[in-house]
Amino acid sequence: MGAVAHPQVASAIEEARKACRDRRKRVLAHDDIAQLLTQQPIGYKQPQQWNGFIPPELWRERHNDSPRRAALVKIMNLVDAREYDQRKGAS
Repeated sequence: MGAVAHPQVASAIEEARKACRDRRKRVLAHDDIAQLLTQQPIGYKQPQQWNGFIPPELWRERHNDSPRRAALVKIMNLVDAREYDQRKGAS
């Protein structure tokens, strides 16, 4: 039988999974932006391989300056800007 997570831990894990699913869905909704997932430093063969995870900004109390993390943050910023423009144009 597997270990049972504390309710607060289980809740935090589910929130993190939902955030990943939401990010993935948002990026894959924009084909041109999703294609950036196939370029270096990320380098997936297909954009659909990405699970939506972005490494944390801080790791072991140090700034995470990973090029992969920076590229994923840039992709999310592009999605945010695109969605903002779409909402602005719809109003």
